[in-house]
Amino acid sequence: MTEPAVPSCPCCGAPEPYGRICYGCRGSVRADLADLPALYARLRRSLLPASTGPSQPLTGTREMPLPVRVDVLDLIGRAAPGDGVVDLHGDQWGLVPIIAVLSAWEREVRSHFRYTRAVFAGSVEQSIGTVARFLSAHVDRICDDHPAGSDFIAEIAGVHYTCRRVLGETERGLKLGPCPSDDEDGKRCGQPLTCNPRATSMRCRACGTVYSRSDWLATGEAMRSDVG
Repeated sequence: MTEPAVPSCPCCGAPEPYGRICYGCRGSVRADLADLPALYARLRRSLLPASTGPSQPLTGTREMPLPVRVDVLDLIGRAAPGDGVVDLHGDQWGLVPIIAVLSAWEREVRSHFRYTRAVFAGSVEQSIGTVARFLSAHVDRICDDHPAGSDFIAEIAGVHYTCRRVLGETERGLKLGPCPSDDEDGKRCGQPLTCNPRATSMRCRACGTVYSRSDWLATGEAMRSDVG
């Protein structure tokens, strides 16, 4: 007799009695939101190429490199109207501003839960702090009552990681070994697994299997035992 599947967190795959977003993921997104204002400040200080690395030439042009780091400029910029980019020719590139991600979620939360509309919060730096605090205060309701709660977790984690990557602060990936997941025909995936040591979950890029932190720690331990 097949045992019923154990409910799990939709974000990290950790066992969760009711299949809701787990407390670990909620704590992680609160920490990411609290960290974004400081990341913004460090990004502003690294805007000049001499502070962290070479400037970036515009792809496909013969123009001289810009006197600032384009990746940093993207992240610390203001959001476009509606947080969207009009790209008629499909040739635009760049990172999404921090405030664009935060503002989009603030509007969505206010609309979905019928809160009052957001008011102007001042500069980009002030807005990031204000919106991050608003979202942090509503993490539980977003996770419990919004249909895209897992997308919220992923997008905040994504912009946080991008900021740290641009600043050169991301941890080197931990190599665990080949993915042990089997497909319906019993064929082993075997894709090399690499994870962020601080991550609460890891996804295999080949088969899509999601491992919670406890899963990938156990997986790595089992791989080492097999080798020994």
